[in-house]
Amino acid sequence: MGDPTVIDTSNKEIQSHYDFIVVGAGAAGSVLAAELSASGAQVLVIESGGPDDAPTILNPSIWFYNVGGPLDYHLPVASSPRLNNRKFNMALGHVLGGGTSINAMVWMRGMERDYDGWAKNGAKGWAFADVLPVFKSQEDWEGGANAWRGAAAPSTSAAQKILIPQRQPSSTQPAKWACPCWMT
Repeated sequence: MGDPTVIDTSNKEIQSHYDFIVVGAGAAGSVLAAELSASGAQVLVIESGGPDDAPTILNPSIWFYNVGGPLDYHLPVASSPRLNNRKFNMALGHVLGGGTSINAMVWMRGMERDYDGWAKNGAKGWAFADVLPVFKSQEDWEGGANAWRGAAAPSTSAAQKILIPQRQPSSTQPAKWACPCWMT
């Protein structure tokens, strides 16, 4: 696979033919483009966002400035009775790397029962027992490999407790709670 090349189309000609054009250089688009190009295919990735070198991306302690800022598409979410008919915007990264660039370097696995529910409803290969080996292959857990965690992968994972201020609906005072998250 060749190294990626950034082409400013205002200054340079692009090829007239590509085997594949991938729109979006977020997590899915970047991985897809890498896999396609590894097979020798000519791949063009189109990304409307800029580079992922903003201080708010590189420093996870100030990640919250990414949400609602210039690195966010501000995707409006339709109001729903399940959300008390509230309207809000969903953060969607408008930057190289997409949402994975503006997420504070935090990720969490889904619940085991969710994956098993998908499999029960016909998504073959998506039961938790099927995806757990994939999760394990992607991490280097701080405590070493065990039944639930992997080791020796490029992505280091560590359990952290992050205090996130939350305002209770019936209170004007913020409350604090800790959520266990994996920092990568």
